[in-house]
Amino acid sequence: MVNIIVALPGEAKALREALRLRPVAVPAGFSAYQGEEATLVVGGVGKVAAAGAVMLAAQLNGERPAAGWLNVGVAGHRDSAVGTAFWVNKVTDAATGQCWFPPSLWPVPLPRKALCTVPVPRQQAGEEDELYDMEASAFMEMATRFTTGELVHCCKIVSDHLHDAAGRVQAGDVERLVTARLEAIMALFEAVHRAGCWWRAEQDLPREPLLERFHFSRSQRHRMEKLLRRWRALRGDQAVTEAVIGRCRNAAQVLARLEACLAELPVRL
Repeated sequence: MVNIIVALPGEAKALREALRLRPVAVPAGFSAYQGEEATLVVGGVGKVAAAGAVMLAAQLNGERPAAGWLNVGVAGHRDSAVGTAFWVNKVTDAATGQCWFPPSLWPVPLPRKALCTVPVPRQQAGEEDELYDMEASAFMEMATRFTTGELVHCCKIVSDHLHDAAGRVQAGDVERLVTARLEAIMALFEAVHRAGCWWRAEQDLPREPLLERFHFSRSQRHRMEKLLRRWRALRGDQAVTEAVIGRCRNAAQVLARLEACLAELPVRL
C-alpha cells in the first residue's frame, strides 16, 4: 500500500485513473480515493492542509507501519524547463530550517533535486538551485511519524519560474503536467510500493536478542523495532552485532548507538 498526498485536484486525476482508485467518504475539505495498492488524498494548498491529508490517509489505512508515502505535485524553480519532473532528495522547511533527506534506494528514471517548502507563494525566482512548494516539509514531518524515512518520498514537476501553483497555474495546466510525466511518477510509485511490500514481509525478522537483553519501555521498543527495520533495509541479513551496540548498558544507550551507526552507514543501492 502507498499513501499518495497531493494538494490540487489536477494533480490527482491522472493518478487515480492510472491506479483505478474509487472515491471514499471523508470529512469536508478533503477528497480521497482508494484501491488495492494505493490511497490518494487531495488535501489542499499549504502545510496545515498537507499535514491533515497525511493524518487522514493514515486513518484510512489503519496507520500501517509498512505503507509507503508519496507526495506528488507541482513546484516552482528558477530555470528548469516547465514540465520537468524531479525525485526530491532533500526537503527543507524555510520557516524552521528543518531538513529531511529521502534516500535513493532504487533505480528510478527521474533526476534528483532539493526542494524548499515556503509559507507563501514565491513572487520571484530564487537564486538557489532548488524547487519551491508549500506542502512537502509538512508531508515529510508527518509521514515519517508513521513509517521509516526510506518509505517517504516526493515527486515534483516544475510548473513555473515564479512559484504560485495555487494562483497563476491553472487546474488544466496542472493536470496536463502530471499526465505528461505519469510514466516516471508511476515508476517511483512502483519502487515505493515494492519497498513497502518487502518491508511488511520482513518487519518481524530483524528482532535481535538485544530486545530481550535490555529492558525497553513500550515507546523505546517501538523506536527500536523501527530502527531495526531500517537497519535491515540498508544492511539486509547483516545482524546488529556486539560491535554495533558496543558496551551499551541500557536501552537508551542501545538506541543512541544504533541511530549513530545508521547515520554513518552509506546507502546501499
